[in-house]
Amino acid sequence: MNITQQPTGELTATIKVEIAPEDYTEKVDKVLKDHQRKASLHGFRPGKAPFGLIKKIYGNAVLSEEVNKLVSEAITKYLLDKNIDVIGYPLPSLQKSPEVDFLNETEFTLYFDLGLTPVFDLNLSADLEVDYYTILVDPQDVEKEIERFRERYGTVSQHAAADENGWLDGEILQLDEHGNKLEGGIKSSGYVFIRTLPDQQQRERFIGAEVGDVIDFDIREVFSTDIAIARFLRITESKATAIEGRFSFAVKEVLGMVPSEMNHDFFEKVFPGHGDMDESHFRNHISERVKSNYSGESEKLFLKQAIEKIIEANPFNLPDEFLKRWIKVNSRKEISAEEIEKNYPEMVNGFKWDIIRQKLNEKFSLEANDEGVQEYVRSYFTHRYGHQLEVDESRINKVVDEFMTKEEEVEKVRDEIFSNRLITTLKLNLGINNKEVTIEEFLALNK
Repeated sequence: MNITQQPTGELTATIKVEIAPEDYTEKVDKVLKDHQRKASLHGFRPGKAPFGLIKKIYGNAVLSEEVNKLVSEAITKYLLDKNIDVIGYPLPSLQKSPEVDFLNETEFTLYFDLGLTPVFDLNLSADLEVDYYTILVDPQDVEKEIERFRERYGTVSQHAAADENGWLDGEILQLDEHGNKLEGGIKSSGYVFIRTLPDQQQRERFIGAEVGDVIDFDIREVFSTDIAIARFLRITESKATAIEGRFSFAVKEVLGMVPSEMNHDFFEKVFPGHGDMDESHFRNHISERVKSNYSGESEKLFLKQAIEKIIEANPFNLPDEFLKRWIKVNSRKEISAEEIEKNYPEMVNGFKWDIIRQKLNEKFSLEANDEGVQEYVRSYFTHRYGHQLEVDESRINKVVDEFMTKEEEVEKVRDEIFSNRLITTLKLNLGINNKEVTIEEFLALNK
């Protein structure tokens, strides 16, 4: 096999692949003989059909498949050996590649177009300034978080009257236009969790309700979606689409959540494994939790703005026409040339960042190998579940080994490690403007 390269533009080239019978004959015959061993054809014992007949039946398909595999492997090796960096992957040349006739030809010449990665010096310095936002935690935010946990770990009790955070159990009855029981209508039991009702005016219908009260309402005014109606009436969502009109709700029980007391047992439920914790330490932990809830978003915003700055500071050209064709070939749905042309300006920065990202990885070794993924997963499970697993090394190892069999999850962890390392690297190499903002200010910035 012979492969040669011919430049066709600033960032494009065409490679020519010449294939002779000696390149593929042995592989094709091996596959055909395997077919022969497995073949069960009419008139022949299993595995005893003549090789010539097998070749006649399967020859073209096998030849096509083996030549394609051979070409793919050869091109990959050629690009690696020649140290040629490409964007995407080679595409069959529209101008030069002839229609391949596997039935009548034995020698094949194929052409492939390449989009070449531009060569440039990475500009990454303190002159590129990016804002980094630290969240200031308001005492009110801490109190809200504490109340949320107190309610989560609280106890259910019966109340004399319903408040906004309570719920009602009762009997549901469908009514006719006169407010009487609808013959053949819905009759069931259900509950109303008051604060989940979307409209305050409708919530007022149920606040203050006591056992024995009967509340009459239009179901579409109280419940805004088919899903909510289905849950209330305990029917399927498809049936709920046809439900409308008036219903009554006879209150049988009024329930509410008594928030947990601020004591050691409560602190241990929220922060297990922290030993003796008093209220002061608990509030400090809650404050840090509130801050950490937004730290990830702060990192994402920093990374987004840093990427924009880096792309702007590293201008280079792309093989645009090749990439437009590559987009069309790789689109999961049918896409027109007009659509590609319209959306291409938005896609350009994505291609540029992929190239810059690879340069950053080459310079700072940001990608994680299997050992790095294992250590990351081990640290995660030990930190989060160590108190449950009693920090048993063998059990932790078993959890990690099982995790490593899940390819999709492993790739997510690789991406997370890469992202974390990238953010750390950018913080060390860019100019950082540290800014303190409240949660409301940050949410407005990150909208």
